[in-house]
Amino acid sequence: MKIRTGILIKTAILMATAMAAVPAAASTDKAYAMLDRASSLACLRASGFRDARLAPLPLRFSDRLNVDARLVVGTYPQPHMKGAQGMALCLYDRRMKTAEVQDASPWLSRNSGGSAVTKKQ
Repeated sequence: MKIRTGILIKTAILMATAMAAVPAAASTDKAYAMLDRASSLACLRASGFRDARLAPLPLRFSDRLNVDARLVVGTYPQPHMKGAQGMALCLYDRRMKTAEVQDASPWLSRNSGGSAVTKKQ
């Protein structure tokens, strides 16, 4: 009887452990979705662009840095910009839940020697 009870207890523990692992995976997916939504909204607001859009996926840095990077494009709202399109790099601090945006157009400028896209040779 003792052997049977021991096997029953081990089986119950194994089953409970397996069942506990399933919701953890779902909550991780849900947590990432919530993080993506929070960083998206924060970066869109911080950009100040009209009709702002994001690159599809963030660049998620390690937990050591706690930063996600997002590329935001849109229309400058200032009248003197006459509807010019802009691009900004947004860094979202996951710990502080804040976004900071910097103009990314120097990366595209021919004067800076940079290019947004590198061609294969």
